[in-house]
Amino acid sequence: MLATAMTLAAVASAMRHRTIVDTLDAVGVPAPMQNLLTAALQTGAVGLVIGIFIPAVGFAAAVCTSVYFIGAACAHLRIGRHDIGAATILLLRSVSVRRPGRGLVDRRRGVRWTMGS
Repeated sequence: MLATAMTLAAVASAMRHRTIVDTLDAVGVPAPMQNLLTAALQTGAVGLVIGIFIPAVGFAAAVCTSVYFIGAACAHLRIGRHDIGAATILLLRSVSVRRPGRGLVDRRRGVRWTMGS
């Protein structure tokens, strides 16, 4: 679910959707940096999907995604904007990604779709 949300945000950013461009401009992100943020979103989404099969990659992607959303929330708060609900929800979701070795695919026992320990 997080990877889907990040992919949609990256696509909208790459297509220069007016809402996203206005938000990035208001926060003070220079135009060349906007492309890097789009790439970071998409890379994080791909890493989370790969993490289903390689848990360590998913964990690394989750950590980097958490840092991305912390930075987004701080950038909004820095300029006095308090509409950080979406960034907070995505941050909480990225923090909830499982630790390494506890992915959805266990090489010895096959696919494991339960969310229990």
